[in-house]
Parts: sequence; C-alpha cells; structure tokens
Amino acid sequence: MKKNMKIANILPLTENYSIKKSGAASLLVRDNIKYSIYNHSVFGSTENQDYPSKNYFNIKMKKSFFRSANMHYVKQLIKHFKKKKFDIFEIHNRPEIALNIKKKINVKTILYFHNDPLSLRKSKTDKERLKILKNIDYIFFVSEWVRGRFFENLKFKNTSKCKIVYPTIHKKKINLNKKKKYILFIGKLNKSKGYHIFANVINKILDKHKDWSAATIGTEPREKIYLKHTRVKHFGWLSYKDTMKQLTKSSIVISPSTWNEPFGRVVNESTLYGNATISSNTGGIPETNQFSLNIKKMSPENIFKEVDYLIKNPKILKVIQKKSINGFKTDIKKVIENIDEIRKDSHKKININLNKKLKILHITDQHFRHTGRLYYSTGRKLTNGFLKNGHNILNISDRDIMSKTFMGQKKVLDQIFDTCSNFRPDLILFGHADKINAEIIVNKLNTYFPGLKYSQWFLDPVIKNGPDYEKNKKRLLLKSKFMEATFLTTDPNVLDFKCKNAHFIPNPVDQNIDNLRLYEKKNQVFDLFFALSHGQHRGVLKRSLIDERQNLIRRLNQSNNIKINLFGVDKQPIWGDEFFYQLSLCKMGLNLSRGSELKYYSSDRMASLMGNGVMTLINSKYKFDDFFSSNELVSYSNFNDLNDKINFYKSNDVARIKIAKNGMLKYHKIFSTEKVCEYMLSKIFDFKINKKEKWMI
Repeated sequence: MKKNMKIANILPLTENYSIKKSGAASLLVRDNIKYSIYNHSVFGSTENQDYPSKNYFNIKMKKSFFRSANMHYVKQLIKHFKKKKFDIFEIHNRPEIALNIKKKINVKTILYFHNDPLSLRKSKTDKERLKILKNIDYIFFVSEWVRGRFFENLKFKNTSKCKIVYPTIHKKKINLNKKKKYILFIGKLNKSKGYHIFANVINKILDKHKDWSAATIGTEPREKIYLKHTRVKHFGWLSYKDTMKQLTKSSIVISPSTWNEPFGRVVNESTLYGNATISSNTGGIPETNQFSLNIKKMSPENIFKEVDYLIKNPKILKVIQKKSINGFKTDIKKVIENIDEIRKDSHKKININLNKKLKILHITDQHFRHTGRLYYSTGRKLTNGFLKNGHNILNISDRDIMSKTFMGQKKVLDQIFDTCSNFRPDLILFGHADKINAEIIVNKLNTYFPGLKYSQWFLDPVIKNGPDYEKNKKRLLLKSKFMEATFLTTDPNVLDFKCKNAHFIPNPVDQNIDNLRLYEKKNQVFDLFFALSHGQHRGVLKRSLIDERQNLIRRLNQSNNIKINLFGVDKQPIWGDEFFYQLSLCKMGLNLSRGSELKYYSSDRMASLMGNGVMTLINSKYKFDDFFSSNELVSYSNFNDLNDKINFYKSNDVARIKIAKNGMLKYHKIFSTEKVCEYMLSKIFDFKINKKEKWMI
C-alpha cells in the first residue's frame, strides 16, 4: 500500500519514457515508482506510446519558432499542476525548469543532476549554481564526480541539501556457469561512447580467438562508424529487459567512453551481471564498481591487451566476474529507501537523533585578548558543558576578531561561513554576539544548510528601572526572531516585553573551574566578600558611573562589626585567579546585582560564590528560595535583616560552614553546566529530559 504523499516526476523534453528507449533519467523514475512507498506521477513529452509504468502524463508540445520549448513545457506543466496538487516536484536534469516551476508554485522541489552541471542551462556559471542552492530544497547527483563539478569554484563545498543518488540496479543472482564466450558493447554507436575504438579492436580479438563472438546494442543515425564481422551481431536498440538478458549471457563488456561519463550506468550494470568490464577512467565511471578494469589511456592496443589476457586466462576471468558481482554494494532498493527518508523529512520539522552527537558552533567572546583574566566566563563554561555531554563544539570568538581589524564584522562573517562549510554544524549558538547581524547569517546559511538551528543565551539584566534597560532589551530582541530559542538568566515571565521562545537558565557551574571548597578553609581574614565592576570587558571602574549598590555596601562597611573584603568601590575591581584568592579570605559572599530585584536574575557572581563553597547571601525578592532551602542559601528581606545575618553567621562557623557546603553541593547538582546545556538542547531540538530539575520549566 502506497502512502499518501504525492510526487510529480518531471522528465527532460528529450527523454523517452518508454520500454524500448528509456534513458538514464527514465530508468531511475521507473525504479522510484517500483520501490518508493509514496505515490508517483510522471510527466514528460515523448512520441513513444510504450510507457513502462502507469500514471504517466504526456505533455503535447506545439512547434513554434518564437518561444523556447522548455518554457512552453513549463507553462503546460504549471497548468496541469494547478488542477492536481503535489507534495514534491522531482525534476530531472533541467535546472531551468526546476527554477521556473519553483518560482511559480512554491512546493518542495528536488533537482536531479544526471549530467555535468556545467553543461546544462542555468547551472553553467557560479552565480547560476548559487541560485539553485538558494531556491531548490534538495539537489541529487548521480555521482561524486557530478557533485564535484557542481561545486567547482564555489566557496561552499558542503551542504546538507546535496545527496549522492547512484542510479544502480536491484541485484540478482547470476549463474556464472551459464556465461558464454561473448563480448558486448552497449550504448550509442558514436565516438563519445568510444565505439570507434571498439570497432577498431574487436575484429582483431575475434580473429585471434575463433570460439568467441561479440554484439552491439545501440544505434547512432548521425554518425557512421563501420564495423563488420561474421561473429559480430548488431541488435540496434533493445528494451532494457532484453539488454539485461544479453548481459546475463555475456562474459566481457567493453565500454571505452572518451567523454566524462557522469556515472557509467553500463559499467555498473555489466559488472553486477557478472561481466569483466573494460572501461575508461573518466568522470564518474571509477565510482561504479571497484572491480571494473579502468584503463587510464584508452586505446585499441591497451584494450586488446586486456581482453586477450582475460580470454587466455579463464580462471582469472572468472575471479574478476565473481568479484564484480559484489563490487558495488549499493542496491537500488536501498537508494530509493534513502530518498524516501529525505522526502519524509522535507515535510516535517527536522529533529535531531539524540543518539547522534551534535556539532555546535558557539559564537561568543572567548576573551583571548584578556589573557586569561576571564577564564571562568559563562561562555567557556557552556562550551565545557556541551563537551562533557559528548557533543562536538567549535568556538568563534567574535570580539577577539573584531578587536584586531578595522573590517572586523566582515572578518567574523567570513569565518562563520567558512567554518560552517567545513564543520557543517547542527546548531549555531550565539552568546552576546551583539555586533553580528543574525539576519545575514541565517538567510545565507539556510541556502546551504536546511535544518540548521540557531539559538542565543543572554546574561545581562533586562530590568525596566535597571542599568542599560533599553540597550539590553534591543540587544536581546535583535536576534530573537531568528532564534529557535533564547535563554535568559531571568524568568522570562516577569519581563515587561515579549521575547520569542524565551527560557530561564541559571548561571552554570563547571566542576573543572568552580572546585575550591572554600568552606573547608579556616581562619578567614574577612567576614564578607563583595566585588563590583562596571563591565568585565573594560576591567576598570568608570569614574563617571554611579552604582546604586555602593550605598548599601558603604553602609555595611561603616559597621564596626563587619570586615568586608571590598573591590570596585573606591578601588579597582579584581579578576582572574586573584578574584578567587581574595574570595578565599572571606567567610561569606554577597550576591548583589544592579537594579530592582527581578525573579531569578543574578549575575554570574552567584556561580562563583556558591559554586566554590562560600556561604552566600541574596535578597529574597530574587526568589531563589524556589530552588534552595535556608540550609543552603541565606535570604534577607532588607538592609537590617542582611546586617543581622552577617553578624550572626560570622560568629557561628558551624552553621555557616554547613550552609556553605550544602549550598555548593546543591548548586553543582541542579545548576551544573552539563544540566544547563542539556536543558538548552532539549528546548532547541524539542526532546524530553528524563529527570528534570525544578527550574526546568
């Protein structure tokens, strides 16, 4: 029972869809209809009436000196398609027709290249082939050689739109004992097929080996090459079925093509039917069967030498025949099965097989220019998280590149495109890559990589009365419409604006970075640690900037009872390993962010504090008591409450150490970079996590 998807197979005008005179495209269409699970209709224009399958629609063409035959053909096809709807158009060997039909009727379109793309109208130039890549959904090539010709001179050499479809056959059992002393030539009797070489050599072979005979299958009315011998039979054109019968009988096939055969179907079929096949070494022929005898320099002398050797050594001939039958592993049934999978995928949301390890391109600041000052940055932790989950990740440090060159943005875009061509990622993840135009990237890459996902993460505050609200909001929304998902260190439900597919993620901890266990340290010098900064990239205080947090800190600092290890207020902030050294001198850490308290928002200092085993205090309005108990994190309601709790825990080491240890263990358990990264991928690729943490909404 065929499935409901309807597929229109469109043949070239010059293609005969007939039993007697089927060409390469017709044979592949015939196999599609036979082995595909979907419903196929065939469209063409042929004078022959012996159609090899049902549901064929013959387009009658009217002769005219004033219009292109292909354009008239397209017009007639479109007229038909408006009456009968199809899910997929599959167009064979005519880029011009594919582009015109796709433009008129926006249906999923597959274009098959059976010949050298550089010889076909509308795919000869680089610009024309880029247009095909942009507009056609999938492109199939009959060999790697044809694919290579298509990408010649193009910057992108790789795209998931392109597949190799070998037009092979369904293998049958061949009884080699029934083989006759019989040599075949199959194809048009012209110089391109090397018939003149065959004609030159076959008489000599038959004259020497009297018990052998030969035959030709094919015609050529435009080119006369004389061949006459009493033991050479000329069949003319035979049906495909009758041709295969002759291949069952024959022992040797000579196929001395002088042009670049796109695939070499004759070589493929003759070897799989148990023939020792002597062929040229051009185009896609070497891909057809590893046991065909490919001759680099095709000449009558070389062919005679090969055939003479095989005839005089029948055991070697039989060994080659046996190997030839299994020399090409791909069966046409498997080929059509793979095409059916692509047909199915073209009409559904592309999901990633989670047993497969993903390839992720992470575009974020890696801070190379900061010489390790920010080695604990969130971007680096997320990269580590994806790696720990077994995925393959490459980083592009956009700001490092831009800082080195005047044409920085162009340099980054070029690097992204080149990296995608070589790496072929499943996901591009942006992290604060604010100066990169996502629209340009998405529009260009979607031409080459259908199904490629895009997402972003964003750590900065988006608090209406907080710092840089309008600027941060604009930065966030600029890419969101192109993203599969956006991840914020704020609960998206409390924002005063809508952001497409936004999800909360905590500031992650990484066991490779956050591993100090500072609760074990004795005799700390200070009661409280707080480090303020005006931007990690600048790394220094902005003298003109007034930070409202300074008021609270100064009030605490004025208390004679609290010793604060304070940075960023009246003296410069600290970075790198010095940050953790100064933290180790303190009993407690204060997680204090700019602006009014917004649900779940925190800077990445929270991961540095709790993740390294320092008892942490936070305003209760941030709602982190949704995830942590009072035995893991200390919440305060106002200044007096904060002051009282600092004074209490600085003198109660047992309680403080217990909270610090519990908090660190809990933070690493529920906010680990592995879990954060797994959650991000679950939202991007729409899969379920078996064991969810409470924050995973």
